[in-house]
Amino acid sequence: MTHFMNLHPAPFEKVARGEKDIELRLYDEKRRRMRNGDIILIYDAQNRNDYIRAKIVRLHIAHSFADLATKISMPRTGFASLNALMSAISKFYDAEKESKYGIVGIELEVI
Repeated sequence: MTHFMNLHPAPFEKVARGEKDIELRLYDEKRRRMRNGDIILIYDAQNRNDYIRAKIVRLHIAHSFADLATKISMPRTGFASLNALMSAISKFYDAEKESKYGIVGIELEVI
C-alpha cells in the first residue's frame, strides 16, 4: 500500500540527507493502516513538487512521546533529546490527542 505524508522543509531535508529515519506521529486511524513494507511518498509541505519515496521498515508504537523516547534513539527522530522533542511537538499535538491515540515512530528507509 502507498501512503502520503507532508513534512515541513527542515525535517524533510533531514530525511532526504539520511539524518532522520524515524518520523513521529499520532497513532490515529490513518497511521493504523500502515504496515511494515508499505511505501510512503513524503512531500515537502512548501514545495509539493519535491518528494521522497520511502519504505516503512518498522512501526514503533507507544502510549506517549516520553514512552517512545525510551525505546528509540532520539537523534534518529531529528531531535537531540526528549526535551527538544516535547518543546517542538507541543506545537502540533496536545496531550488529549496523545492520550487518545498513542504515538507511532515510523522507521523509514529512503528508496
